[in-house]
Amino acid sequence: MSKNKLWYAFDLDKTLAEYPPKNGESIGKPIPTMVAKLRSYIAKGRDCRIFTARVGPDKTATELTQFKYDLRLWLLRQGLPSLEATVTKDRWMEELWDDKAKQVVPNTGEIIEDSLEMLRRYMKALNK
Repeated sequence: MSKNKLWYAFDLDKTLAEYPPKNGESIGKPIPTMVAKLRSYIAKGRDCRIFTARVGPDKTATELTQFKYDLRLWLLRQGLPSLEATVTKDRWMEELWDDKAKQVVPNTGEIIEDSLEMLRRYMKALNK
């Protein structure tokens, strides 16, 4: 696998931007912590993309054009470059930063969050 093909996905709504948007905006206020993380990945030369259902196959050409324009403007306002928006994962996606994802240990089905909770309980029992 060539390292230069790896890319990093950042979900838009509820991860990079508040959702639902307010005041008639099409994209919500930026979430500073995640915008800073995205900025740091870009500064390291990583290929970053916006991961969002807003570019899904159910969208019309007009909706896609308007969203891409709104996204470019939103990114510019955050001091970020124009980034590709996608709804598709592939084998080159290295990470996904998202509000809904649950991480699974590859090839095991083991959910990382469950393992962390078990470790927390174990540590709490040791400290009693």
